[in-house]
Amino acid sequence: MIGLDALISGIEHQFGKENIRALYQFGAHELPAVRKHELHLLLVLEDGQLVRSNLPPKLTKGIASIQIFNVSELATASDVFPLEFMDLKWGRELLVGTDVLADVVIQGANIRHEAEFYTRSVILRLRAAVATNLSPTPVIAYGVSDVIRSIRGLLNQNEAGRVRTPEEVVNRMETWLKHPLPELKKSVTSQTIQQVDVASFLDELIILVKNIDQL
Repeated sequence: MIGLDALISGIEHQFGKENIRALYQFGAHELPAVRKHELHLLLVLEDGQLVRSNLPPKLTKGIASIQIFNVSELATASDVFPLEFMDLKWGRELLVGTDVLADVVIQGANIRHEAEFYTRSVILRLRAAVATNLSPTPVIAYGVSDVIRSIRGLLNQNEAGRVRTPEEVVNRMETWLKHPLPELKKSVTSQTIQQVDVASFLDELIILVKNIDQL
């Protein structure tokens, strides 16, 4: 188990304190001790700085994931990964440096594109599963999390009244669509996903994708 201060010092030593514009953490953590596979980090380096060496194993044991950007990459990367950056903005805790994510703007059109892409992808995969006599449950289980996450991103563009859980997202979707979504509700919990009626579930996704531009 490594202390958070030791982890920060190790990263600063490895990359050079003067080269680090910001270091953030996200997700579950326990202070002052960091447990193995708990920390998700975002490291923002000054432009022109490259990753040339590995972190020592004693440091990586405390890191579940680390994303590394140069400062100038943030704006364009947020266009390509809008949902990821929205999660980063909401869940960030600045450990070192300047809060450069505060100025990153997530475009609603990019989130809407993600939402439509994921929803249409599930529709296509489900149709293929039904046509070839494959179990639809893995397709639903794998795909619905991306659909919910992207719709949550659309709903949460304004931080007021943010929704967090899948159940909250589906409830907000029902209000927005003015249409019940019983099969989508079943799909977001492991206890009821096996009970999903595939035909009705597909109908609900089609209603969603037809109205997604209005959200």
